[in-house]
Amino acid sequence: MQRVIDNIYLYKTEMMGFAILILMIFHSAIPTFYGLKNLLEIGVDIFLFLGGFTCALSYNKTKACNIMGYYKKRLWRIFPPYIILYTIIYAIEFLFKGNWNWLKFWGELTMWDNLVHNSINMWYVPAVLLMYLLLPAYIYSYHKWKFVIWFPFIVILFVSYISIMGNISFLPFSMFWARLPIFLLGINLFLLQKNEIRLNNNLLLLIALLAFFACWIFEGLRLLELKRFCYIPIVLAFVNFYDENKMCKQIFSWVGISSYENYLMHGYLLKLLYDYTAVSVVSFVISLPYMQFLCGYRLGLEALYASIVSIPMTLFLAKLYNSFLLKCIK
Repeated sequence: MQRVIDNIYLYKTEMMGFAILILMIFHSAIPTFYGLKNLLEIGVDIFLFLGGFTCALSYNKTKACNIMGYYKKRLWRIFPPYIILYTIIYAIEFLFKGNWNWLKFWGELTMWDNLVHNSINMWYVPAVLLMYLLLPAYIYSYHKWKFVIWFPFIVILFVSYISIMGNISFLPFSMFWARLPIFLLGINLFLLQKNEIRLNNNLLLLIALLAFFACWIFEGLRLLELKRFCYIPIVLAFVNFYDENKMCKQIFSWVGISSYENYLMHGYLLKLLYDYTAVSVVSFVISLPYMQFLCGYRLGLEALYASIVSIPMTLFLAKLYNSFLLKCIK
């Protein structure tokens, strides 16, 4: 287990860069390759596992007596980048283009629709805010009652049961519950880092491979919450076996610094490219000599074009947005 902890301390930013890159591929219209692309949403789980550990570390540095200082730091990282950008985006979508639907505008912007109506628009923002809110209480409870360490597994069993029984729709903000265990396991790792916990690398790799195939099966059965729980051993294996590569270090570190801004921007930029430029670009390509054979693939080409172009554009604009936030807000 010590290797997992060491890798988080050494390579957290790089692993976040890798996570956001595969997450952008997941959000794109790039071909699914027999459903494998759908498994790339594991990027979210990598974020949450690393976030659980590092937020517990950050909270511990406040000596657990300055809870408001911890909350201010977490809120300042998540809320301003979201509210600045999405006030504009939601105003365009629900007011100017959406017949001045103020109810939808405020519902999405305040994250009420996520919490009450299970909206998946920017669901990560309210989910991670709730997790940050729970962290001090969870750590306090652990120091008072050690059995609290098993709470992530209780959540897994509960959500798995109602998912199998087909009652998941009654659970408010189901995306939060499906991702809460891996965040709490990240906290657990921090809390237990001084314990002598040995991790068998061969066994971990075997479990991760079995979990990978289980993800594929649950995807086909539409048991998405169970599929997401299967990401847990895969994420643990990824962090454990992560090794530094000089070229990857530079790329992933550069991307990882503005990973949150990349998440905020990519989906909408992809939509803009598809809605306003894809038809023109593909029409031009098809009109070129010897390119007429592509006419039958027009819709796929439009989606593929928007998906490919959106990634480098998002990386560039997110870096600018991150620089703006650092200068003006943080």
